[in-house]
Amino acid sequence: MTTAVARAEVLARCGYRVTVHIVLISLLVACGRATATSTPEAGPPRLHWTQAEDLAWQALEPNSASHDRANWAVVEARQVLGASVAEEFEDWIFDGACGGPAPQPNRSVDPTETYWYVVMEPQPATPSGPPPVPKGPSKVPEPSIARALFLLDEYGQVIARALTCIVY
Repeated sequence: MTTAVARAEVLARCGYRVTVHIVLISLLVACGRATATSTPEAGPPRLHWTQAEDLAWQALEPNSASHDRANWAVVEARQVLGASVAEEFEDWIFDGACGGPAPQPNRSVDPTETYWYVVMEPQPATPSGPPPVPKGPSKVPEPSIARALFLLDEYGQVIARALTCIVY
C-alpha cells in the first residue's frame, strides 16, 4: 500500500509540475506575440541640436554665396511645436533672388508635431570691436541672404525653409 501511495504522490507532483510549465509557456508565448505586434510610442525628436544645426547648414549651403560654414552663425536652434512657427513658413516661395538652385517645396507643417527650428544669419564681413590679428583669410560676406529659417523633423528631414533674400 505504501508504494501505491508513494506512486500516487509522485504522479500528483509531476502532473502539477507539467501543468505549471504549460501555463508558463503559454504566458510567454502570448506575451511574445503582444510585444511583436505592438507599435512603439512616439518619443521626443531623435536629433541632437548639433545635428539639427549641421543639417540646416547642409540645406543652406547650395544657396550660400561663399559656401563656407564659418561665414554663418546659428542664431537659434530649439524644439518647437509646429503650431508656434507654421506661419513663418506658410507663404514662402523660392523666387531665385537668393541665388543657387531651387530647393524642394515646403511640406505642410503639422501643428501637433515637435520640430527643430533653426535660424541662421551671415556673419558680418568686418567684425566689430578691436581690429583682429590676422590668423587666416578674411570672411566673404553673404550678399544675397540676410536670414535663413529651417524646420526639421525628428529624422532630420527639412520640412520647411524660409530664406530672407536681399534684392539690390
